[in-house]
Amino acid sequence: MGNRLLSGIFSFVLIALLAGCAGGNTGISTDRSDTFVYASIGGVNHTNMYMDWVSIDGVSGHNMRAYGSDGAGVCCVGVPRVYRPGLTVTVGWQARDKNNNLIAGSKVVEIEPYSEAGTIYAHVFPNDVVRVVVSARDGAHSPNHPIPYPVDPNKKGGQQ
Repeated sequence: MGNRLLSGIFSFVLIALLAGCAGGNTGISTDRSDTFVYASIGGVNHTNMYMDWVSIDGVSGHNMRAYGSDGAGVCCVGVPRVYRPGLTVTVGWQARDKNNNLIAGSKVVEIEPYSEAGTIYAHVFPNDVVRVVVSARDGAHSPNHPIPYPVDPNKKGGQQ
């Protein structure tokens, strides 16, 4: 009887957890009438500082070298299948300057228009400028990505 009770409790907890994940609405919109795509997040660093992490609505991405990106491998935030004006996310980041001093920031950013839901990217620029784009097919390195990949001005010919 003890094993049966334990099994029942385990099953209940598992179902509750799965239901919470499946029905979730993460950050981008509180309008549950939208149909969401659960998208990976990526960060692109357009600064000369090492970036410890960047987050979108509390989901943190990987670290990034100066003028680099993290590969968009962290899951997930909910992105509406259809863009509408006024969609916002909170982007947070932590970087290190040349003296290894921590520099952290956070701001609410409006998502730029997109035609198809996909991976969501936070682009962090100098002076706390942040842009957020959604790209279904074109990663940060693609010439078709909505924002050009950062170029290190200190390298010959802008090589990465």
